[in-house]
Amino acid sequence: MKPHILILGSSGFIGGAVTAYLQRIHAGEIQSLSSRMLDLTEEEAWKQLAGFFREQTHLFVSVRPRRTPYCEFAFSTHMQMAATVARAVRAKKIAQCILVSSTSVYGEGAGETSVAEQAVCQPATIYGIAKLSEEQLIRFSAERARTPFLALRPAMLFGETAAADSYGPSRFLRAISSHAAVEIFGSGRERRNYLDIEDFAEIAARLLKTSATGVMNVAPSEHWSFRELAMQLEAASGGPITTVEVERARPAGSLILDTRRFQSAVPGFKFRPLSESLKRAYAAYAAEAARTQ
Repeated sequence: MKPHILILGSSGFIGGAVTAYLQRIHAGEIQSLSSRMLDLTEEEAWKQLAGFFREQTHLFVSVRPRRTPYCEFAFSTHMQMAATVARAVRAKKIAQCILVSSTSVYGEGAGETSVAEQAVCQPATIYGIAKLSEEQLIRFSAERARTPFLALRPAMLFGETAAADSYGPSRFLRAISSHAAVEIFGSGRERRNYLDIEDFAEIAARLLKTSATGVMNVAPSEHWSFRELAMQLEAASGGPITTVEVERARPAGSLILDTRRFQSAVPGFKFRPLSESLKRAYAAYAAEAARTQ
């Protein structure tokens, strides 16, 4: 029997990419739910969500409020959504629950030391607090229902379509495609892992076939500073680009992910080279910028 894959957040950047990939490979019966189809902030939404569950359901959750910038009101909405998912998961045992979390749960990073999943989480933003709370709440419910639970903490995601306007690849791509200066906090020396959304979608599909549980960092082993990222984008775009240093609001900190658990769960996965991914993403951003001018 083919699995029933239920995707929450299918109209979003991550959920949409995962849905498209699963459909391309004919992964099974794929059912997607967006906020237009099910409002997770409604009091009785958990009953509607649980109504979609079957014994063979693999639930993939990637939801967040549309409100930007992320503030206390967005946090409240996010917790309503997480509570709805948690209550539905607790009501009925399913085959698997995978939640897309965030590396923001770790806080400002650990310098040049790689951060493993068991590191103490000290989120430094409201969004990071929300994602950690979401992880804990849904994990608690899944454990009570004896449903295998896996929280994914991906590196900075980017792709051919616009992601959230967070500092990093997506914001840099948006600036370059509109011929604006790339703003870099301070010297831009802090380092991050970067992840093509197409790679993440394939990884998610593979993990939907495994029995992995707990928490998992998802990233290539290579890492780059924000200054180096800008240089990569200059090459991808055919350059030159303009960069300006802006005052940072928080202390600089690298966040390099320990990926040994991921490598064990998905052995031999080959990531797209960053240069190729950025070139493809830039072409898409530039085409969209030209279309909307």
